[in-house]
Amino acid sequence: MILGIDATNWIHSLWHAQSGKGVLDSVCRRMNGLVDRLHPRHVVACFDRRSFRHDIFPAYKSKRKEKPERLCADLAEGPVAVADLATVFAEDGFEADDCLASLARAGQLIGEKVVVTSPDKDLRQCLVAGEVTILRSFVLRGDGVIDLDWFATDRLHKEYALSPAQWPDFQALCGDSTDGIPGCVGWGEKTSLAALHKAGSLTEILRNPWALSITQKQQGNLLAFKPHADKMLRLVTLCTEVPGVWDVLR
Repeated sequence: MILGIDATNWIHSLWHAQSGKGVLDSVCRRMNGLVDRLHPRHVVACFDRRSFRHDIFPAYKSKRKEKPERLCADLAEGPVAVADLATVFAEDGFEADDCLASLARAGQLIGEKVVVTSPDKDLRQCLVAGEVTILRSFVLRGDGVIDLDWFATDRLHKEYALSPAQWPDFQALCGDSTDGIPGCVGWGEKTSLAALHKAGSLTEILRNPWALSITQKQQGNLLAFKPHADKMLRLVTLCTEVPGVWDVLR
């Protein structure tokens, strides 16, 4: 089994939870605890680099607050801090999520199960029944790892009635205010889900919006969104072919 860790996310989360103190030590303890629990054959810690998404959409993540200096230092030192515990994977032009998606795809191709450790919703598009599973969170106690929160294809279907392949379409319609992705104005989760349940895909929604049970205003907003739909979809779709992914599995 391959264990892929969103190390950038871990550092961010622990930095805020611990007021910036002992963050990298906590990352290492959590990593050791998870390895002791899951016994993976490969452990890969993925880190963010500047994303290609900034080039196709300059407003991407532009409204986020500037990171504190100490957090930036921890992020810069993170790869060295975990180098003895995992293979470090980062690639210019890609975020940790892209690296994890590529790792999941590579694992499938070599017949290896993959556990992706991240709370990021984007990674739901990478789920494959019996092969790729997301570990959203867990608790590290003195006696080991407990309260593991798993997310797999069955949970995605139960909570959203969507397949992993439909997840980027859903995100493109809804948008993501945290990342500065606007989506379709006036289309929240409820409207987007209902449309996808009926039409099956964003392509079909845009091809025949008059077949949907939506208001005239929502229809107008969808028509206004149509010229931008491809760009929104590119922003939310993870890359599964990040260069170098095969090197980390050797």
